Amino acid sequence: MLTVLSCAAGHFAYPGYESLSELLLVKNGGGMVSVWAPSDFSYNADAKVLGEGFYKAVLQPDVLTIGDAVVRSMSAYSSKGRASYELNIFNLLGDPALRIR
Repeated sequence: MLTVLSCAAGHFAYPGYESLSELLLVKNGGGMVSVWAPSDFSYNADAKVLGEGFYKAVLQPDVLTIGDAVVRSMSAYSSKGRASYELNIFNLLGDPALRIR
């Protein structure tokens, strides 16, 4: 699992170009099983809040999957009254049911 809080890594809107997130997911013999990254321009301060929420969530014993951690992070972000724009551009590429060990 890779969490990327930089907009450049997940931006896949340019025809003919693959994003770093896509390349890491399809790499044979290595790469990532899942990537959570924004697909458009992200504000650093807001992305930091999302990232902190994600890492706090994965350390909780009741958070069992990557999808649970993402949802918990987004809920914590929303409860702080941050710009909803960030929630619309962050994408989880991979299986949200992937278990956290």
